[in-house]
Amino acid sequence: MKTKDELMQERQRMLDSVQGILDAGGDQLSIEANEKAEKLLSDIDGISRMIATASNLEAERGRPANPDVARLVRNGSGMSAMPGGRSSFESAGGPVFQDANGNRIFAKTGADRFSDRASDGEIGAAIHNMLRGDIQNAQIGSTDSAGGYLMNPAMSSLVLDMARAASVCSKAGAITIPMSTSELTIAKVDSDATAYWRGETVAVTGSSMAFGRITLRAKTLAAIVPVSIEMLEDAANAPQIIEAALAAVLGQKLDAAGLYGTGAGSEPLGVKYASGTNSITGVGTPTAGAATYAKVFTALKNILDANYPGSTGELSWIQNPRDMTNWASLADTTYQPLMAPPMVALMKQYATTALPKTEGGGGAESSAIIGHFPSLAFGMRTSGVQIQILDSGTVNDGTDDWNAATQLMKFIRVYLRADVALLRPSWFSVLSGITSA
Repeated sequence: MKTKDELMQERQRMLDSVQGILDAGGDQLSIEANEKAEKLLSDIDGISRMIATASNLEAERGRPANPDVARLVRNGSGMSAMPGGRSSFESAGGPVFQDANGNRIFAKTGADRFSDRASDGEIGAAIHNMLRGDIQNAQIGSTDSAGGYLMNPAMSSLVLDMARAASVCSKAGAITIPMSTSELTIAKVDSDATAYWRGETVAVTGSSMAFGRITLRAKTLAAIVPVSIEMLEDAANAPQIIEAALAAVLGQKLDAAGLYGTGAGSEPLGVKYASGTNSITGVGTPTAGAATYAKVFTALKNILDANYPGSTGELSWIQNPRDMTNWASLADTTYQPLMAPPMVALMKQYATTALPKTEGGGGAESSAIIGHFPSLAFGMRTSGVQIQILDSGTVNDGTDDWNAATQLMKFIRVYLRADVALLRPSWFSVLSGITSA
């Protein structure tokens, strides 16, 4: 069996061959050249899966993606995306970006993972071992004098996937762009180009497509989870409880940043306060009647007017749980559930408390967001996730104070670094001023 280094050398030779075919073919490949390139890319994908199962998987997972240079095969019908050259745990369907140095960056969709496997309690078990002082079995990467544990790349990837899986934005289609540095600049479309029909010999009217720049700057998302000594020592399912708690708090805070981030201070700028989105105000209380979905239709119309090319079935409607249940409970005069119009019913709907219900002068209003969430991007630093175990101090969970020393508790403090970007702001509509009867 070939070693991992031999497999990587073979993969690189194949990638160089594909690049040579693309360079020689120019804008159009022959059928023979296209078939040859597709065959090479298929073989590359198989080799990548073999590499991913090699003994040093952690080192391979941290390798930069820029050696995988061939991703598009030109053919007579245009450009078709090819998955070849990616490890088995890399995205096969997300968009491809380039950094300032020309390196390709493969974004991940909600279904893709940074890791080659699901956690299945592995993160919870590692943290449980840390809490018990069993560092040898904690699968960490390194320690520091302040009681911190830097997880190795394999475990860090599991934490990132755990947070993304708990995020409503990710479930709605938001993509994740891996960041190997603290800053990453990508492009976005500010306005579309315009095409014109022309007569014979008539000069073509010029048109420009305006692009903007987005700079993702990794900001720190931190969470503290209190754990009692009794649960730590007595609960057989303590690792699962710890993992679920971390996933919930990190996922909720990612959603809060993506949907509602103000952009002030250390907080990312989310959809609610981003410029260029569509604003529908004064929605009021959902009621059965002629105007029940009037504001929702306005939100959809604004998105379609912005040259959105998809169907409403590819859009998502994210609301506070109160508002989602209010819409769902509407009934007609015979007390039958009020059916949403087909255009609205096609949308995917999600609820999250990341959208508060304390807005407005009376402190009882909320906002909802309708949009194309694959146009919302989370930039995530892929370096190690920091976890610390604290056995002193006091924290507040928004309701109660918890004291480690007097209440016999330990605190799990974890942080990751991320930012938010809207690639197409005009494909989002913010409905505000929603009230409840």
